[in-house]
This record gives sequence, C-alpha cells and structure tokens, in this order.
Amino acid sequence: MTTEPSPASPATTTTPVTTPAAPATSPAAPAAPAAPTSLVGTPAAPAAEWKEYVPDPAKSEADNATAKAAHDATKPAAPAAAPDPKAVAPIDFSKDIKLPEGFVADEALSKEFTDVINDDKLSRAERAQKLIDLQAKAMASLSEAGKTAWNTLQTDWQAKVQADPDVGGAKLPSVLQNISTLLDNYGTRELREVFTLTGAGNNVEMVKFLNKIAAKLNEGGPVSGAPPNTAPGAKNLYNNTPSLT
Repeated sequence: MTTEPSPASPATTTTPVTTPAAPATSPAAPAAPAAPTSLVGTPAAPAAEWKEYVPDPAKSEADNATAKAAHDATKPAAPAAAPDPKAVAPIDFSKDIKLPEGFVADEALSKEFTDVINDDKLSRAERAQKLIDLQAKAMASLSEAGKTAWNTLQTDWQAKVQADPDVGGAKLPSVLQNISTLLDNYGTRELREVFTLTGAGNNVEMVKFLNKIAAKLNEGGPVSGAPPNTAPGAKNLYNNTPSLT
C-alpha cells in the first residue's frame, strides 16, 4: 500500500499594506541648557612662574642675547610696597618735632615749616627752596630780635647811670669828664672802641669803677682830653645808642 503525499500548504504572502510596520524609536528628549558660569566665581588659572632665561646651546651667542632680551621684557613688575602710614601722615609740629633743650619754637615760623613739609604738591627742589627761604627769614628775625634786645639793654643801663646817686644826675657831666681824661692819659683809642662795641661803657658799675680810678689818678693834675663822649654820634656795634664813655 502506498501513501500519497499531502498537498503542501500554500505559502503565506505579505503585503506592504496588510503588514504593520515596526514602531519607530521615540525621539530623545532635548538636553537641559547648561547653567551659566560665574564671571568672578571661576578661579583663574594660575600664571606660569616667570623664570630667568636659559641659554640655548644650539643658538649662537648673539641669538641667545636677543632671545634673553625679549624674555626679560616679559618679566612681571614687582608689586608696589604698601605706603608707610607714618610716612604719609601730615606732621604736627608740636607732637612730631623735638627741639633741643632750651629752644623755644616761634609759632608763625613753625606753621610755615609744617605747611612746606606737608605740601605733597611740591617737588623736591621746590620744597628745598622754600625751606632755605624760611631759614633766611628765621635768621633775619633772630638778628632783628637780638638788635632790639641789645638796644633795650643799653638804654636801661644808661638810665641806671643817670639815676645813680653817686655818679648820676647833676654829677654825671663831671664824672664823664674825669673818665674821659683818664682814658686820654692812660688809655688808647682802641680802648674807647672796646667800651663802645661791648656796651660796657654804659654800665653803671663800669662808670663808677672808672670814676674812682680817675679821682685818684687825675688828682692835682691838669684837666685834659676831649669832652666826654655823650653825643648820639657815638655808635655801638648795632645802632646809634650813645656810649657814656
């Protein structure tokens, strides 16, 4: 007995229309925007440390010199030192300046001095010139003060001579005549100049001393010599204050 083969099943055919397409991949979600960086929060990259130029053995001496000059021009400037607070603070003469013992500051000149020192708009040459001018002014003021003190002293001494009961008053002309005779007989022109230049001839003690000597040495002798030097023409070192001798 024979077995007949079964008829083959017809092949299944697909069509583009009836066959569903595989689902497409879903699109990726958009990326979140990057957060902005902070302009000042991000640390700067450290600057490379500057080093001295090292000669390149493959270059000539001239090329190395040129390269070194170019390299040295890139050297960063040294940071400026912070100013010393004491150096920039204005000077207070009464607190910051110490005078030598026995010296007293002139208030007006002291103010002019501190004004010059504290004026930061002055150049060194301008400041030096102003200080020299101020010194000259101080010396002139001192000279004038000394002249005034000298004149006052001579005037006071002459007043004491005129008021003295032994040589002053009505006795003064004859006393001066006796002293003048003494100087003519025993002194010199230079001695008279000493009395005038030093002012000693106006001192009451000197007048009384010379008058006592004249009374002894001139006793019984003839009266000679020039009249006593009491005129304003007799000058001392500084002014026309008369010298009694």
